Amino acid sequence: QCCNHKDEEPHEYVYSEYSDAYYCECGETPLLLLENGDEVICYSDFATAFADAKTYSNATFRLSKTADISPAVLEAGEVTIDLNGNCLEFQGTENSAAGFTIEKSAKLTIKDSIGLGSVSADTDMIIFDNKGGTLLLEQLRVSSSSEGVRLTGGTLHVNNGFIDGDVCINVLDGQLIMSDNPYFQGVDCDIRLSDTATIRVENDLGISRYR
Repeated sequence: QCCNHKDEEPHEYVYSEYSDAYYCECGETPLLLLENGDEVICYSDFATAFADAKTYSNATFRLSKTADISPAVLEAGEVTIDLNGNCLEFQGTENSAAGFTIEKSAKLTIKDSIGLGSVSADTDMIIFDNKGGTLLLEQLRVSSSSEGVRLTGGTLHVNNGFIDGDVCINVLDGQLIMSDNPYFQGVDCDIRLSDTATIRVENDLGISRYR
């Protein structure tokens, strides 16, 4: 259902062979596409997409456009989001929850198959808050004026890409894995590790500061 018509009779997205894209009759395009076999399911927001993801095995969503979005929580299931060269910016206040929150029984993979994709926020908001699940970041930029990623349990795997923030990664507990030379640019520090955190580096990295 197109988000422009939430309080009206639903308007469905239809496929245009001419432009090879999905559109509502109002001209709006969906935020996310889920390819489930021969079926393509369109979503206008992450909350609905994450709720439906529980019914699929390793649901893979493809971002179809750059967008401003609200914070979202992945409570369960295994979800992959391909930024597809697009950018997400979370809208909120300094007291808002993190952009993406990953709960204990969830696995979230964010990747960019094209390049130039990014995830950021318009306020001092943690971009990713992993509360015990599994978070994999592959070849994308994460930009924050607060913490790029907070890990309070579970696993965080950063494969390539670029993270900048006041603190790029704050590991309070859990395991941090880094591979394929990701780059960090922190104002306070790049990576902050607690005494209970573990870290594994799968190649040589140019990380300069720990605290």
